[in-house]
Order: sequence, then C-alpha cells, then structure tokens
Amino acid sequence: MLTHHDIKVKLKQLRRTQGELGEAIGMPYHTINRTVNGERVLRATEMIKIEAQLELWETAFTPHAGGRTKEVDRIPFYTTPSADNTAVNLGKSAVIELVKAHPSQDTDQRPFAVRIANDLMSPRFEPGETAYIARIMPRRYDDCLIERTDGTAVVCRYTMQKDGMVFCEQLNPETELRFPAKDVIAVHKVVGRG
Repeated sequence: MLTHHDIKVKLKQLRRTQGELGEAIGMPYHTINRTVNGERVLRATEMIKIEAQLELWETAFTPHAGGRTKEVDRIPFYTTPSADNTAVNLGKSAVIELVKAHPSQDTDQRPFAVRIANDLMSPRFEPGETAYIARIMPRRYDDCLIERTDGTAVVCRYTMQKDGMVFCEQLNPETELRFPAKDVIAVHKVVGRG
C-alpha cells in the first residue's frame, strides 16, 4: 500500500513531477499535490491508478548512477493520431504499449517512440513506420519531433528557430511549417526508425 511519502520518493527516483503524475491519471494538479503532501487521503481507486502509472514509468525508464539510463528495455509508444491526422497525440493516456528501445536511445533519460500515421514525411517516413525519439536538440535539417503545448507533436525536418518562431519542413507536399515558440514545449531529435 502506497503512502504519500512513497509516492514522493518514487517520483523523485523516476525524475517525474506531481503534475506529470496528475495528468497521467486524470487528477487535477491541486488534488495530486495535496495527496502527495499528505494533506488529503488517497482513495483506493486513485491508489490503483497511481501504482499502475508509477509501474509503467519504472518499467520504461531504468535510472542508475550518473543520472543516465543503462540499456532501456522498453519505452512508451504513442500511436494515436490527432483529430486532424497531422500530428501525434502525446497525452499520457495515448501510450498504448511499451516497445523495445532503439540502440541510439540507450543514453537518453526519457526516450519514446511514435507511429507515423500519415504520409506528410514520405518518402522519408511512411505511414505505419516507427520514429524513435531522443530528448536532444536536432541540428539543422535533422528529422525531429516538435512537442506542442496542446499535447500533440509533429514529425518534420527541423530548419531553425528565429524571431520567436520554430521552423520545420514536411516533405509531402513540400511545405514550410511555422510554430510560435510559445506554443512549443520542446524540439526532439528523431534518432532511429523502423
């Protein structure tokens, strides 16, 4: 049975935040914060959800001394496309399984993979292919995943950041995409495909 202290310790070990846990299990931040700080009694149904989420993260990310991961066996795999089928849904509930990590991801703290759902990057990526993502900044013209504040992400070819905008290209049809930097959480490098 988890206590509020156990949850706090586990989150620290996994390098996760209370906000991430709350989002993953559908609990508002103020509620998860009060729970983790021992100001609120944890319900049995909530405990089951929290234990399951912590177990998922623990299985996916294996921290060791030095703050990096040793061979990560399984990583989160996102396959649910956004409503308009141009982006990937990165909400915690969109993780449908854990998949074997790509060898290029073995030093990343929190790698993940996405299924390409459309032909916007064809012929580089075809629908159904997997793109393996590392949380490192791509160089110019590297394949990347742009993580947006609305919980979605776009796989494209990174070009630059300038004047408060993030620029990338899709290949089919060849189009420049522009995102206000305030709407972008991060730009991650695609390190493998399969």
